[in-house]
Amino acid sequence: MRLVDYEKQLAAAMRARDPVAAMRAIYPGVDADGVRMTALLVARLRFERLMRGSPEAEASFDRDPASFARDFARYHAEVPPRAFFPADEATLFRAWRDRQASPPPVRSRIVAPKRLSQRRSRR
Repeated sequence: MRLVDYEKQLAAAMRARDPVAAMRAIYPGVDADGVRMTALLVARLRFERLMRGSPEAEASFDRDPASFARDFARYHAEVPPRAFFPADEATLFRAWRDRQASPPPVRSRIVAPKRLSQRRSRR
């Protein structure tokens, strides 16, 4: 396994609903308590970066902490951690929220007719 693939699996495991089970699928001998602690730290650091980088998110949290916590949990599960600075985390969160507000249009089920062959026999 390449290192980049391992890192992607590790990042996904830290965002999983059950990070211990996700990590045991990668490496069966992991320490459960260590995995739980690491997953909590990853989530906490993302939350802190978001609060420092986004006044809108902070205001939303102040207005309705329970609702914001549900939104953040969904964001954390769906969006891989790629931000290092608070402004970058805020940008990722804003893009995620925008996608939630306006989901992509439903694809049409109309099937286009097959094209005639470009080659036509010459007479």
